[in-house]
Amino acid sequence: QTFFSCDLSEEIQIKGRTARQGNKGSYSMVLNAEDLKSDLGITSGDIERMRKTSELHSFLGSRRADMHATKQEAKEELVNKASNLHYETTEFKSNLLSGKRKNAMAFIQKLHGTEQSRYCSSGCFTKSHFLEKKKQRLIDFQNKEKLRRKQTQEMFEQKIPLIGMEKD
Repeated sequence: QTFFSCDLSEEIQIKGRTARQGNKGSYSMVLNAEDLKSDLGITSGDIERMRKTSELHSFLGSRRADMHATKQEAKEELVNKASNLHYETTEFKSNLLSGKRKNAMAFIQKLHGTEQSRYCSSGCFTKSHFLEKKKQRLIDFQNKEKLRRKQTQEMFEQKIPLIGMEKD
């Protein structure tokens, strides 16, 4: 193998492919030191120590585990941010439709990181006008979605054949 697998399962699969049909196989890794440095953050000193102590695979395995833990933490952070934004957006929608303009505007300001009173590049909208346009877009979207769902339901109730499907 000429690269260090980022996934242990991939490494196991590669090892397994060396022996087939009851015959023994062999496996070895020939790794580029520069790749190890850039991909796993290993230093030249680490590489020399691994060569002298024959701890290459366990050292690389621990670095792989650390790399996965770091990536997992980053993914969890992104999921948490997306979840929080979802709830804030849902609250914004509720505030907008119920006329709670200050709360709706606070969300917009937080989202865009601004305290400005105008919200377009040419300075054409006041806060009030801006919120009314947002509210109308939301209402229009909801109405279109209701119509689309109603039409879909009616289609299934009438058993209109879909393309490529036969009618009962």
